[in-house]
Amino acid sequence: YTLIRLFPTTDDQMGALFEFRDPQEKVEVLKSSRGYNDSLDVLVPSARMGFMEDFVRHTDVKAEIEENYGRLVYSPWYRESLIHHLVMPEECYAALTSSDIIHSMPEWVAPAMALYLIHRLANDPEAKDTVLNGVDWYILPLVNPDGSKNGNCFGVDGNRNYGFKWAVSGVSFDPCNAETYAGPQAFSEPETQMVRNVMIENAKKIKLYVSLHSYGQYLVYPWGYGSELPKTWKKLDTLAREVSKSVQRAGGKPFRVLSAGNWYPAAGGSDDFAFGGVGVPYSYTMELTDGYEFVFPESLLKKVLPEFYEGFKTFANQIRREFRPAKRQSRVDGVSDASEEE
Repeated sequence: YTLIRLFPTTDDQMGALFEFRDPQEKVEVLKSSRGYNDSLDVLVPSARMGFMEDFVRHTDVKAEIEENYGRLVYSPWYRESLIHHLVMPEECYAALTSSDIIHSMPEWVAPAMALYLIHRLANDPEAKDTVLNGVDWYILPLVNPDGSKNGNCFGVDGNRNYGFKWAVSGVSFDPCNAETYAGPQAFSEPETQMVRNVMIENAKKIKLYVSLHSYGQYLVYPWGYGSELPKTWKKLDTLAREVSKSVQRAGGKPFRVLSAGNWYPAAGGSDDFAFGGVGVPYSYTMELTDGYEFVFPESLLKKVLPEFYEGFKTFANQIRREFRPAKRQSRVDGVSDASEEE
């Protein structure tokens, strides 16, 4: 197979990419373009390369080509949705991490990252004094188990089903649109209802939300529904760039950091709901695996997952510094005594 990314720069090209179809239905659309900053990615068998070359010439659209891209067959990992809660026995603030896998279920690296995070938090001797120190972690390793089990390419896109600015941009109301169908109403799906309930039940404690995905190397923050920036965007941007630096120091690739809506607008995401609907001060979507996208080699997991873990350590450090109750200093008989404020 050949992976071809098409980048529109004019309205005519945007229209052509939006209407793109292979009449023989052999070219697979991996990802649709949502704007000038976003590509249409297609997987092309050798027999249809001529068709794609004609399309590129006719539209004069910029194309990036990666040959010998390969193909994966996905197998089910879970039969039920799990929530892992790792707690230290003290007053903590919480971080919620979910793997919001879409219904086509190609983003298998995202739940792998969530499981690796659980593994390190539970087994790393240093975790108690670092990432678990003062921070509870609520981890949802697979939000869409049905999509994982069945490989179902149709249905509601959970990433567009959350009830903050639902359906105002970047969605479809066509149930046959596998990528962007927002559902008949906000929170119409049990999976998004479950995540919503976890957020609301812990709203006073949750200070960080990270939605894990695996297409490109992006770390994006609200708003996703449009190009507007929230009042605290500089704090969101600064922490994201610190996370990116931590991953780089561990040997990984840097993240592209920006607001989600300035990448491409898409309303109804869990990150916007966490930030705008629940009031979580730090909310992100983390896209992993630059250069491999959906077809990520399993052999590389041992290298990249520890790199991404360093980024989560940076997240935890910020939450602990900013939200953990401050210690006050008192002096008794000339001896300094640190105690927690009530």
